[in-house]
Amino acid sequence: MNALILMSRVPIAGKTKTRLIGPLTAQRAAQLHQCFLHDLSFMLSTADSDLTIFVSYGDEGDPALLTRIFPDKFSFFPQSGSTLGERMQNAFAKVFAKGYDKVVLFGADVPLLNVADIEQALQMLDDKQLVYGPTDDGGYYLVAMQQLIEQAFDPGITWGSTKTFSQSISKLQRVAEIGLIRQLSDIDTIEDLNQLQEANATELLGSHLKGFLSQQQSRSYG
Repeated sequence: MNALILMSRVPIAGKTKTRLIGPLTAQRAAQLHQCFLHDLSFMLSTADSDLTIFVSYGDEGDPALLTRIFPDKFSFFPQSGSTLGERMQNAFAKVFAKGYDKVVLFGADVPLLNVADIEQALQMLDDKQLVYGPTDDGGYYLVAMQQLIEQAFDPGITWGSTKTFSQSISKLQRVAEIGLIRQLSDIDTIEDLNQLQEANATELLGSHLKGFLSQQQSRSYG
């Protein structure tokens, strides 16, 4: 049995995508997050039906704002831990305790992530103990394991920084065989959003994000 874990904040204005607030209003930043989630819901519904999909949500507010976006077959549980590393480790531990053989965890703000990326990570776990999907800004958007490797969440790793991925690899390369899938961009800043619009990758985006970007472009020219 294999499982996926989507880690996400609850899309509440002022509490999500906060680095975009300023160029975007708090409400528009939350709407962008909702677009990511709606598109992920559609994308994940096309994944292998044998996969169990969990959504692990933050404590920003009423989780119904998030859970109602996804199909009933998805399972939900709250995040626990004071750091991103602790929250990821606890999510993996919770799901592995249910008896799953392979688990893939990923974030909500990587719009070019697709089912093929997830399937590749699962396949690589046949030969590797750990698989990462790095981001352009020095972090990672996906991590997959055959079993819980606690060193992947070492407190010495600087979470949410340009050093997160390199520090993780440095601590783990002697502990586990590591595989890498393609590097992608996550959307944290207005520069990230602008680069996405300029990358001529619109046809690869979900319909909700396409609509958001179209509205954004109209506002810019309005």
